[in-house]
Amino acid sequence: MVLFNKVGQITLSNFHSLGKFFLFLANSTSAIIRPPYRPRLFIGFLDTIGFGSMLIVVLTSAAIGLVMGVQGYLILQAFGITYITGGMVAVSMTRELAPILAGLMVTARAGSAMAAEISSMKVGEQVDALRAMAVSPYSYIIAPRILATTVVMPVLMSIGLVVSLLSSYLLVVVILGVNDYMYRQYVDLLLSFSDYVKGMIKAAVFGFILSSISCYQGYYSRADATGVGIATTNAVIWSSVMILLSDSVLTLILF
Repeated sequence: MVLFNKVGQITLSNFHSLGKFFLFLANSTSAIIRPPYRPRLFIGFLDTIGFGSMLIVVLTSAAIGLVMGVQGYLILQAFGITYITGGMVAVSMTRELAPILAGLMVTARAGSAMAAEISSMKVGEQVDALRAMAVSPYSYIIAPRILATTVVMPVLMSIGLVVSLLSSYLLVVVILGVNDYMYRQYVDLLLSFSDYVKGMIKAAVFGFILSSISCYQGYYSRADATGVGIATTNAVIWSSVMILLSDSVLTLILF
């Protein structure tokens, strides 16, 4: 009986949390669509989230491009078709790795910061102060962050994609000596513009997911120091998990 009670409590708690999240999502989306708009806050978060995350996205993308290049070269060398390496790296980065990598890096850099900032505002009773001044916390705190992250993620994904392709090109063509013309020809042959568009769609969806979860964790955190830590940890964990799960769904839908 005790076991059934525990299972029931956990199930009800999870359904309650899920319902609360969807209600939060509906309020946040409504705040994005309906005035008042906050262009200054939006631009400020574009800079904080976008420019602030650019370095880590560039570094990790360059490393992944090098790894993909050398691994692809070694595998294809056995078949004597190393010139296909560029096309293989370009397709895999554009369709999958560039959006996922950008999403995970922005989660680690900006998603955790969002959760920590909003939960700290709860500790300092700043959220209650906004309500007392008849200012919607969704409009002032949540909506600009979600919108800025959704808009800037495709840009970061594009920058990471270019960097990864350049690092792969430098390794495979310049260092390993694969024919430059054949390398570029197979990139053009295997990679299409629709792949890039679908990668951009993935990046925007990942941005919406990670910012929504991070803001939710901060907004509903406990108003103490421990709550800030828990909210930050949960934001990174659940954003990362949902990015990977949603990538599976989007891949089935888009490709």
